[in-house]
Amino acid sequence: ERPFALTIEIGASEFDLDLGGVPLKALTVKQGAGRFNLNFSAPNPHLMDLLEVSSGAAGMELHNLASANFSRMRLFGGAAAYEINFDGRLSQSAEVRIETNLSGVEITVPGSTAAEIVAETTLGTVDVGDGFTKRGGAFLTKARLAKERPLLMIRTEVRLGALQIRST
Repeated sequence: ERPFALTIEIGASEFDLDLGGVPLKALTVKQGAGRFNLNFSAPNPHLMDLLEVSSGAAGMELHNLASANFSRMRLFGGAAAYEINFDGRLSQSAEVRIETNLSGVEITVPGSTAAEIVAETTLGTVDVGDGFTKRGGAFLTKARLAKERPLLMIRTEVRLGALQIRST
């Protein structure tokens, strides 16, 4: 019942984890190689200060991240494929920083979530799907254009890779 901080360190392996409903105040995931799937199938009942993920050569899927109830998220990665899904109900404004090298990154945000995505790439590509409007160097959902709250602010830095931004 009491919130706690959780650190997960994984070597070369396949790992599936559902933390739905678990009262986390911080989560750190460090993965070497392999495949990692993380899901928040139910909301975190406690405010999480920081969700931090780092990986080497991996395949990583992160689902229902809005349900994690974090205020800050950091993802640092190497040669990998990342699927980052912000489904769920965003209960507070949150900041996300994503930095990857030699990676394919797909970010999915519900159109009903007020989100602003600043996409920076170095020798890479950005592919933006329907449901976003470009304004002032950022991609905004319709909910963000309507100035709804809470706000999900995402900043990406993808080097030598491909970034896809999608809306559901």
